[in-house]
Amino acid sequence: MICTFENKFCDIVEKLQKIKTDGSAKKFVYNSPLGKFIKSEVILSIKQIMYNELHHLDDLSLEYVYYKEQTVVELQVVFDQLASATFTIKEILSSIPNTKDEERYARWYPFKSKIVAYVDFDETKFNLQMMIQKCDVKIVRRDDQSPLGQYDQQLLLAIKRRFKNFTLSVLSNASHEKRLS
Repeated sequence: MICTFENKFCDIVEKLQKIKTDGSAKKFVYNSPLGKFIKSEVILSIKQIMYNELHHLDDLSLEYVYYKEQTVVELQVVFDQLASATFTIKEILSSIPNTKDEERYARWYPFKSKIVAYVDFDETKFNLQMMIQKCDVKIVRRDDQSPLGQYDQQLLLAIKRRFKNFTLSVLSNASHEKRLS
């Protein structure tokens, strides 16, 4: 396979979707799932925006933390061969489920989290922005008044070939979302 921007981009998206978070309190250390992913990639630049270690909190503080979803790690990353795309990768701690729902609660564990990535592209080449989650890629047009250019169309074609679950919508009017297949 030829290593193009589109192929490399789809490889990174696929790897992000495959990260299996764990129940550890330290979400961004060298042996954490996110740490292993970052270590395995060639990175042009990385900036740590936020990192909250939670292992030092007492039980009362933990109850507050679990009340709602909370970002514990936020990174800005530019990968090798993808200089036109800036990834903002977040690991978000899940809120505690309703304990009356025994089945859901039995599968929940402390420090359960999910990975969400946002992608901003070079505006001179692309008219797209993206959100990447476990099983979904959401794509929006940055400016609905501007047409999709050559780079946009090439990237959308590669995504369409590689991923089953993705949507394209207009940023200014998210109700006009359509699933591409």
